[in-house]
Amino acid sequence: MPLDHYPALGSAPDPAPAWSFATAASLAVSGGTLARPPAGRTEEALHQGLKFVLVLEGALDCALPGRPQARIGGPTLCVIADEGGHTASQAFDAAHPLRYVMVTIDAAAAGPLLGTEAGEVAWRHGDGPRLLCRPAPRVLAGLARQMLACPRHRPGARLYITGKGLELAGLATDLLMAAPGRTAPTPLPAAEVERLHAARDLLLASLADPPDLAHLARAVGLNMRKLAQGFRAHFGTTPATFVQRQRMEAAYHLIASGGATVAQAAWQVGYSPAAFATAFRRHFGVAPSSLRP
Repeated sequence: MPLDHYPALGSAPDPAPAWSFATAASLAVSGGTLARPPAGRTEEALHQGLKFVLVLEGALDCALPGRPQARIGGPTLCVIADEGGHTASQAFDAAHPLRYVMVTIDAAAAGPLLGTEAGEVAWRHGDGPRLLCRPAPRVLAGLARQMLACPRHRPGARLYITGKGLELAGLATDLLMAAPGRTAPTPLPAAEVERLHAARDLLLASLADPPDLAHLARAVGLNMRKLAQGFRAHFGTTPATFVQRQRMEAAYHLIASGGATVAQAAWQVGYSPAAFATAFRRHFGVAPSSLRP
């Protein structure tokens, strides 16, 4: 899943414009939302080193030389290890936005950072590039969302995002070390995925007053059990938790950009100011008032 050149595309504005910056000679972090992923299959050179990619939303097919094609749908953690000289092919699900974060570590720095045991899992000399995938646990998805929610104009933004990126890479390594070698999870049927995306879109359109599970299920043509199970399997969380996270992230951007006061942001996302302050601190670990420009 190279993705290297897509953040630099100068296409029409995305909901959360993609970004990328090198934080050191051997480390780079990037991420964002590709509102209209490119159609068709593309090929490009793999990064020489390690690439940690957390796909929050959207999907793509990725094929490495000598490896079976993997279908990757968010939320999924993927790590690609390559010693250089290889290419990969990928095909995005162009019908749905792709939301992701990525941390790349050059080969020269990967060994010292990983240590001997983890390095043996990532690097198998002469075995070609490797793709390891896992369903992304909530802690990793949460880190990715924090990286995406950080206002990049703030003075400490690069330090904050870099720290979160390193934390994500460290936790991802622990997760992959627990059961190395598995491939990507089996995707849900395409028709069910379409309905799940429709449910997500309905929730995003009504964050201040979202439908309950029964109404949401009827609206997208699924029963409540299939909606709840499918939503968790595909998006890594329940509809209720998804709404709460989206409310918090929307409020974060409103306050940090100066577009609304704390009280105004609270009402816009469906909270009273008192309940909002508690929920915001629980979600981000800081008071909403600390974000005001």
